[in-house]
Amino acid sequence: MFVAQEYRHAALHERYNKEIVGEQFGHDVEAIQAAVAARLKFEHSSFSHEFQLATTCALEHFTAMMAHFLLGTARGREYLGMFDPFHRKVWTWHAKEEMEHKVCGSYWVRTLSMIRTTAIFILCIILIYLKLLWGRGLLFKPATWWASFKLLLVRPGLLPSLVVPWLDYFRPGFHPWDQNDNTLINGSTDPEMETVPSRL
Repeated sequence: MFVAQEYRHAALHERYNKEIVGEQFGHDVEAIQAAVAARLKFEHSSFSHEFQLATTCALEHFTAMMAHFLLGTARGREYLGMFDPFHRKVWTWHAKEEMEHKVCGSYWVRTLSMIRTTAIFILCIILIYLKLLWGRGLLFKPATWWASFKLLLVRPGLLPSLVVPWLDYFRPGFHPWDQNDNTLINGSTDPEMETVPSRL
């Protein structure tokens, strides 16, 4: 089931990136995807299957933490409510998918891979964000950076909300489902949020 969901997830990502990020906003999606593909090729050729699996677990948990913020906190839901209906539906579905896939492995492999995954994930997001800002002529505008600062650190404040759940990953005996997100995954006040938008 996980593999089937990830295949569908990847296909929808590709369509979203092409139709929304590429065609609607005019970004060079192929260059970004090529960089990601090169990174994945390096990962596959450089690390053991066990460590690759641990990295997948860490990445899934990292994105699940952000998903929980979006759907499970008042500030996250407030931020999601600012989206137009189409994008709110996409990101609600995406968040639920991420929360379903929380897993973990042996302690040292798990924790070391989380440290490494966090560093690589943040670096990749920063580089992609800079490229997207450059493409839209927003990179050197103070208003852009002030808005980003407020989003990440003030309101809704994504980064502060991740500190405690991130540190909890390093607790001996930790299991990702200590934070039970089934209510968020299975429940919705809006039936329209339960399915992938028809545009995708």
